[in-house]
Amino acid sequence: MPSPKPPKKLNHSRAVAARYGQKSPRTIRRWVVARRFPPPDLIINGRNYWYEETLTAHERRLVAERPTAIAETSPTA
Repeated sequence: MPSPKPPKKLNHSRAVAARYGQKSPRTIRRWVVARRFPPPDLIINGRNYWYEETLTAHERRLVAERPTAIAETSPTA
């Protein structure tokens, strides 16, 4: 019988705000409305929660979208 999966880690909006540079939870909400940040995975009693996997995927997407022009325009190249 396979071992049970560990529970997914949930991050409250304050923890998410701290993760992204001590922003306020309201800033995170504005980013969600502007579609610059993924919507919360769960809303419990009016509080927003994101799974750790959602935040990691968002960060990877941001890194992948980052332009590589810096390396191409290097004066030593």
